[in-house]
Amino acid sequence: RKVFGYILEEILIYLLLKGIKENDLKIHIAGLYPSVKITADYYKNNTSVDEFDTLILTKTGQIINFEAKSGGMTSDVAKSTNYSTYAIAGVYGLPILITPKIDKTDSITDKIRDSISAAERANLETWYLNEMGENLKNKLQKA
Repeated sequence: RKVFGYILEEILIYLLLKGIKENDLKIHIAGLYPSVKITADYYKNNTSVDEFDTLILTKTGQIINFEAKSGGMTSDVAKSTNYSTYAIAGVYGLPILITPKIDKTDSITDKIRDSISAAERANLETWYLNEMGENLKNKLQKA
């Protein structure tokens, strides 16, 4: 299951890059950063305190945090994702759950449905794989 999570993250990066190119969104993007680790210099050994699957920094200063989940996600993890995004970006952060579901009608497992429910309770948006380019275009044009 863990391997599929890494594959989902790679699919996410591919779809983001494809969406950026096909929708001429490069003018809105300052950077796309996969697997970003945040360290805390207040710890003695400067250890990593959080990791983000994929971040997009827009030229307007918004940080979009894509959290790819190939299995279950508890409400606590969803809240933590929301809080971590707020901690690094303030009100300019946008946490988004990415699942392996193709669209709303696709059914994979109960764990994926539970992850989506946990994300909704924690105020995380959920994007489906077939909507990546269009959703990204809409979000960046509003930013």
